[in-house]
Amino acid sequence: MSGVPDDFDPKKLSGEDKSYLNDIKFDQSISCSPVDKPRKCTDMLCCIIFTCAFVGMFVASIYGYMAGEPWKLVAPLDGDNNICGYTDKTATGGANYADYKHLYIGDISNALSPVSIASVSVFEFGVCVKECPTEKTDVIECIPTGEVKDCNGIADAGDAYTSYELLSYCIPVYDSLPETL
Repeated sequence: MSGVPDDFDPKKLSGEDKSYLNDIKFDQSISCSPVDKPRKCTDMLCCIIFTCAFVGMFVASIYGYMAGEPWKLVAPLDGDNNICGYTDKTATGGANYADYKHLYIGDISNALSPVSIASVSVFEFGVCVKECPTEKTDVIECIPTGEVKDCNGIADAGDAYTSYELLSYCIPVYDSLPETL
């Protein structure tokens, strides 16, 4: 949309007769600022739909927080997909995971080997433990999985490492990892 009328002839500007300017009609609303223009409510239906959706999401969030267990969304999973720290009736072997809140990578040598990285996830070697081991000689209390059958056999194989807890994960201390890694 242009403010120049369709019948405007720029050749008439060069002449001395300027009477043609009296015949040109310009749209006066073009010169108004957005504040001065008369405003209309054109998006009322969209505003109502947005408000209903916003209120619905707010109600659903409160209901989900009150009736559900939102911390399960960030809780670690062991190699058999059991949630560490939560007892589930479908847990492998009917084990009680309530006291085992941390995830420890049990067989770190196999988990980080080039062959297993290409074929399986590092977390398939994860086991739920009661406490993250702070020394290589610490006894590890865990619930074995399909990949890690014995948590305390790790120290015998030379794969034990120290760790610290971060958001329910046992993060390895770099200097304590086996030399091959």
